[in-house]
Amino acid sequence: MSTLLLTLAGLMQSWGVADRHTRRGTMPCPTMSGVCGLIAACLGLEHGADLAAEFDGVRFSVREDERPGRLSDFQTVGAGTKNAKVVVKDYLTGAAYTAALEADRPRLERWAEALRHPAHAVGLGRRGCPPSRPFAPRIEDAPAAGLFAGSHWWTGSPEGDAWVDAPVRKDGNGGVWNTRAVAEHGGDFFDGI
Repeated sequence: MSTLLLTLAGLMQSWGVADRHTRRGTMPCPTMSGVCGLIAACLGLEHGADLAAEFDGVRFSVREDERPGRLSDFQTVGAGTKNAKVVVKDYLTGAAYTAALEADRPRLERWAEALRHPAHAVGLGRRGCPPSRPFAPRIEDAPAAGLFAGSHWWTGSPEGDAWVDAPVRKDGNGGVWNTRAVAEHGGDFFDGI
């Protein structure tokens, strides 16, 4: 199995969590579904396409290269009507990550080419969050665990998810989060999840 590495850097990023009506939070790092959606857009797959076959059996990891700040944007929806409401959208600012996807080499080569020459405009979690650097896709013949050794990284696979190198806790939804990240970003970092 080979590993595709790509750079995810931007002034703003937002990696989706469940929509909570008036608050749209962000995860503390890129998500597998977000990165797969980004690759699907680069491949030219239409919104709503069945991505199961394309990403079946992929193992995903992400390394934090530049620690993010946080920004909340307040938007009024339905201004001038009696149904107007304020929606809060959370973003990561100034962050850079290296995402790693482990799969068979032919698939990774196709994805790397699409990342170099995307069919559609892409954003880092949201359309309004363009990358500030090229994705710089590269393929290594080693697992992410070996490539990310000694650094702070997240791994997700069919066997389970975990942060590596830091204490972890389980949230109420079965996810596993780095407790250091929660403490450093404040206890409200996961508002909206």
